[in-house]
Amino acid sequence: MKNLKVSLSIFADGREFKFDDIVSGGLSRIDGEYNLKLTKNKYLEFSFCRNDGKEMDVERYIMNVSFPLQSISQVIIPECGRDYTEFFFPLYLWRMKFYQSIAFNGHHFMSLLDANRRPYFSFGIIGKYREAKYTCVSPGASKKNNTLIGSNILTMEIERPYEGFKWGKTKEIKEMFFTDESSPTWFHALRKYTQEQKKWLNIPDKTEPVNPLAYEPVWCTWTAYFSSLSDQKLIDNAVVAKKLGINSILIDDGWYGPGLDQESGNNMGDFYPDKTKFSDFNKTIKTIQAMGSKVILWVAPHGISPLSEKFSKYEHLFKKVGGANYLLNKSFHAMCPCNKEAREYVVNETVRLLKVHGVDGLKIDLYNSYGKENCDSTAHEHDCGSLIEGLHIMMKAIWQAMKAYKPDVILELKQNYGNVLASQYGSMVRAGDTPFDIDLDLWRCFYIQSYAAVTHNDYLAWTPYEKPENLAIMMIKLITGGVPTFSSPLPGLPKSHLEVIKSWMSFYKDYLWLLKEKREPQVGDMSVWQIKAAKAHLYSLIFTTQILEIELHKNIVIMNGTKNEEIFIKTKKAFTANVSFYNHKCVLVNKKKIKINNGTAVSIPQGGYAVLCTGK
Repeated sequence: MKNLKVSLSIFADGREFKFDDIVSGGLSRIDGEYNLKLTKNKYLEFSFCRNDGKEMDVERYIMNVSFPLQSISQVIIPECGRDYTEFFFPLYLWRMKFYQSIAFNGHHFMSLLDANRRPYFSFGIIGKYREAKYTCVSPGASKKNNTLIGSNILTMEIERPYEGFKWGKTKEIKEMFFTDESSPTWFHALRKYTQEQKKWLNIPDKTEPVNPLAYEPVWCTWTAYFSSLSDQKLIDNAVVAKKLGINSILIDDGWYGPGLDQESGNNMGDFYPDKTKFSDFNKTIKTIQAMGSKVILWVAPHGISPLSEKFSKYEHLFKKVGGANYLLNKSFHAMCPCNKEAREYVVNETVRLLKVHGVDGLKIDLYNSYGKENCDSTAHEHDCGSLIEGLHIMMKAIWQAMKAYKPDVILELKQNYGNVLASQYGSMVRAGDTPFDIDLDLWRCFYIQSYAAVTHNDYLAWTPYEKPENLAIMMIKLITGGVPTFSSPLPGLPKSHLEVIKSWMSFYKDYLWLLKEKREPQVGDMSVWQIKAAKAHLYSLIFTTQILEIELHKNIVIMNGTKNEEIFIKTKKAFTANVSFYNHKCVLVNKKKIKINNGTAVSIPQGGYAVLCTGK
C-alpha cells in the first residue's frame, strides 16, 4: 500500500517505547537496553526484547495503521464472523470500537472493499490469540457533540491487550503485520490471512482426518421446541429425520430442566435429565441410536446457575468483575478459564456426560457469554492473564479428554470461539444463531468457510406456510453454506416440504465427495460460489444474481438458488453440452443438447439444478 504508515508503542517495564514508521524505516531500532527488530519478508515481522535477554514485564502494545482513504463500499471488521454484517457500511466504522474478546474470539483481520466489492486493502495481526481493541482514530466523531470529522487518511489503532488485561512477563514479543492488496474478494484475503496464522502457530493445514460424522446433516430441538422436550417428541422427530436422510439428532438446552428460554430462571450446572420431561432419558437415546442415527447432547459445562445445587461448592471458581460474581445472560455464572481447578471441573463434566448417557457427541455452547472484562477474583489463582488463552487451554483439554474416551466423538463448536486456532479442538464450526434468517446464516457460514475444515449451518427454521419452491432455494443456500442442519418440528410438515427436503438430502449425499472440497466465491457480492475438483465443477447461484462464469470441464453442476429462471453464462470458449434439468424436488424435467457461447441464457428451474456433460 502506497503511503502506508505503521507506528508502534510498547509499554514494558514501566516505560513507553515509541517507534514511528516501522514499515519504511530501518530493520532495527535500539532504545537503550531494548531492541525492536524488523524483518521484511512477505510480511513485516516485528520482535521486541531486552538486549541482555532478560525477562520483561509487558503491559501492552498499541499499533497505529494509517493509509489513504478511498471510496469504501463495505468493511469487514476484525471479528468472528457472527456480527460482522452489522458493520458493513463504513459510516459505522467511524463511530465504533471493536473488541476481540473471549465473547467474540475471532481473527485480527480487517478488509476495506472498493465500489466493485474488491478489497483495496486488507491487513491484520498474525500472532498469539489475545484480547484486543480496534478503534478508528480518523475519520471519527468528536467526543463533545458526536459530529463526524472528515479526513483523507484512515487510521486504525490496535491495542493488544486492552484495558483490564496485561501481556505479562516474557522475554520477547514477536508478531507479524499482515497486508494484502491482490485478493479478488475479502473471503480470499481472509483465507490467505488464516493460512498465514496457521503457519505462525504451527497448526497443520489438516490437523487430523476429518471425522465422517461431521458431514452428517443434523436436526436440532432448539427452535422447534426450546425447553418443551419429551421422550416422544425426540423419537417422533428422529423417525421422520431418518426417512429424510438426516442422521444426527441434537438434544439442545432444556433437557436437564428449564432452559435459557425460561423467564423464571434455570438450573444450569445440574446437568441431569429432567424426570418431568423424560421417563427414561438413556432409553430414548438408545432408541434413536437403534434407528442408525447419532445423538448429540447440548451442554454449557462452564455454566452454573444461582439456582444450581452446585452453586455454593464452586462459587470460588466463578469469574468475578468488580469483586462480584459475573452473571452471564442474567441467568448463570461461569467458571474462570484461567484457573486450573475450574478447567479440570469443566473437562470432567463433559466426559461424565459422554459416559453416563452414551451419546455420540456434544454441542458445547455459551463460551461467548463470558463478557469482555477480565476476571478479578481473589478467591482463586490465575495461571494465565488472558481469558482467551485460558479458554483455548480448556478447549484443547476437553477435546483431548473426549477423544481419549471416544475416538470418533462429535463436538460442535460455535463460530464465536471456533477460530482458526480453536477449530482444531472440535469436529465442526457452526454459524451463530439465525432462526428464520437463511441469508444471515449464509453470510456467517461464508466467514467460517475461509478457514474451518467443516462448516455447519445454523439450524434452518421455517413454517408450514412456506412455498415448496422457496424451501428448495433455502436448501440450496444450506448446501452452499456447508452441512445442512434443521430445527423445525418435522412431524406434521406438508408432504411437499418433506419431498423437497428428502430430495435435496439425496443430492447432498450424492455430491458429498465434491462438497467436501474447498469452495470460494466467484464475485465480491458473494452471490456465486464454486467448487473446482478434478472430477467435476459445482456452481451455486444465490440471492439475485443471473450471471455465471464457467470454466470448461467435462462435468458441471449448477444449482439455482435464486428466483431467476434464466442464467446468463460467461465463458472464454464456446462449447456444446448435454444438459439435464431438475426441478425444485430434484426431479428430471428436461434433457437437451445446448451450444453455449459467451452470453448464452440457460433456463434452470427456480430451486432446481442442471447437470452439464461436455465430454471435454
